[in-house]
Amino acid sequence: MKRILCFIDSLGAGGAQRQLVNLAIGLKKRDYIVSFLVYHVDDFYLPILQENGIEISNLEIDCHLKRVIRCCKFIRKGKFDVVISFLETPSFISEIAGLPFHRWKIIVGERSAAPRIVKTIRGRCYRLFHLLADVVVANSNCNRLLVKKANPFLSINKNKTIYNLYDLDSLSPDQFIRNKVEDGKFHILVAASHQRLKNLSGLAKAISLLAKQERSRLVIDWYGRQDKKCFEESLSLIKQLGVEDNFKFYVATLEIYQKMIDADAVGIFSIYEGLSNTICEAMCLGKIVITTDISDNRLILQNDKLISDAHSPKSIAVSLSYLLSLSIDKLNTIGRENRKRAIQLFSERFVVDQYMALFD
Repeated sequence: MKRILCFIDSLGAGGAQRQLVNLAIGLKKRDYIVSFLVYHVDDFYLPILQENGIEISNLEIDCHLKRVIRCCKFIRKGKFDVVISFLETPSFISEIAGLPFHRWKIIVGERSAAPRIVKTIRGRCYRLFHLLADVVVANSNCNRLLVKKANPFLSINKNKTIYNLYDLDSLSPDQFIRNKVEDGKFHILVAASHQRLKNLSGLAKAISLLAKQERSRLVIDWYGRQDKKCFEESLSLIKQLGVEDNFKFYVATLEIYQKMIDADAVGIFSIYEGLSNTICEAMCLGKIVITTDISDNRLILQNDKLISDAHSPKSIAVSLSYLLSLSIDKLNTIGRENRKRAIQLFSERFVVDQYMALFD
């Protein structure tokens, strides 16, 4: 049976880490011998890997050069059949570890749609090293095209799109009981840190453009880490626009799936972003989603009226107004359709099958 190494910076609570852990568990279920390599101590996902019998090696070294050399030696001496790496630095290390030749498959994952991939020298340089990989897997078509733009020498056959993997059994509306807030309001949940790219200011401006009756019905329940300066600037704008009653802010919570179930809809209003875990998870839970036109959102949601231009508060306001006009039956219908598409696109079996096809 093939030996698979999953390589990432740490086991911290990030989106890329969550996806690689999910993939590793899915491959383990197919009887592959799966192990993990990290170089920073952050053990958020360690218990999950241990529960599934997946071995973890940590090569934490303060010196960056020594760390790269140690990781390269580990990969070359590990007798692995496949090395799968996520994020820039692990992907770079796994690629140069294959020099001057290698007998194992090198698969690197691209998870970001940040403009710096194309606009900065560092971003372009990292993508040039993808020529040393056997396959480059993006988690959205938008990201795949961005990588191709950063490295025009990358062949089409080497550049693939495979969506994120989710446990559709646990992420099922049947696993939760909805605790709807009976306050006569329409609650949209946003799960995002307070960075400028998450576009809280654009959302606030959009809400200020709504009719008074619409505005009186709407509440944004925002869960996420608060960057002090950016958050305070947004709060100041919200007060200036007179939409304080439309926002409630909470710290990040491990109970976010239950919070999604309790909400009337889930929203993401980012200026740019890779394939959003929040959107995919909301679809798995059968929730209606309102979002901006980033990544593959338009393709996977297939509902243009709920997709807006992140740079246009008026466009966001039009989508919000449409959402508020929908009947309960229509909301439930769209939610069920989202769940069906999630089963088609994000199921463990479908995603793992696509990765397995790359191993031969």
